[in-house]
Amino acid sequence: MEQFDRQPPIDSRKLRAVPIDSVRPRCLVADLEPERGLSRTLCQHLELEMDSLEFSSEALGRFDSIWVCGYEPSQAERLRDLRTRYPDSRIVVTGGRRSHEWQSAALNSGADDARQWPLSRKKLQSILLGNDG
Repeated sequence: MEQFDRQPPIDSRKLRAVPIDSVRPRCLVADLEPERGLSRTLCQHLELEMDSLEFSSEALGRFDSIWVCGYEPSQAERLRDLRTRYPDSRIVVTGGRRSHEWQSAALNSGADDARQWPLSRKKLQSILLGNDG
């Protein structure tokens, strides 16, 4: 069981230099199914791929955007709670269902944007930064 508690090593060749004094928009990766336990690892990999954003799986502080990945319609109440807690943050929801009904439900529950997964890295980054209309 110990092998699951360890984080995979980060390939230092993929690290990008970000100036210490730079301020990047912060993005909370909101895992509505916390038993998955993948949020921290996902944040590490996202920071390697999208260095214009700072990702966190811990809901501490202020966030410019919140990414709710793997959304299910049964999680609408938790989405409303996020909207209440972070009224000024851009909430982006992604889900794998093909129906557009879940997208309408997510928007009615407080999301600013709801997209079907998968999305390209570039598209996701643009949406999280609020640059995609």
